[in-house]
Amino acid sequence: MERSPSEIPISAEPPPNCQWRWLDPSTLACQLGEKDALRPATRYRMVVSPGIRAEDQATLAGEVLHTFTTERPKVTDVWFKTWNSPQIPQYSVRFNLSAVPASLEAHLYFQAQGGERIPAAVEEEPEYVGSPELKTGRTWRITPRT
Repeated sequence: MERSPSEIPISAEPPPNCQWRWLDPSTLACQLGEKDALRPATRYRMVVSPGIRAEDQATLAGEVLHTFTTERPKVTDVWFKTWNSPQIPQYSVRFNLSAVPASLEAHLYFQAQGGERIPAAVEEEPEYVGSPELKTGRTWRITPRT
């Protein structure tokens, strides 16, 4: 029961590469191929418009909007590495997903006594770059900028 996207009154931003298929009379599925997975850390906006009819010919009275966000990166492990100086520690941080340095620098910080936030400098952990068991972009070395 495959259907072309033009037959399905559903739009999405960003658009996934759906292969629309009726699984049974009441279940429409967006099937994604191995190379077409939803992007991580992405907010999707789906709009279902009137047009699909139930067995009794009923349809939606108006558009239905649904938004969802796919899995975001989260810290899975942190460990102390060394002291760069008596006041500058160095840590390694591992995430469940690959991360981008600019995003990490915008969101990671050290907090001093008294609550002051000290921006973190980040670089990909050299020990894990190209590691076959750990994908690159997941393990980072962080130090306070000051």
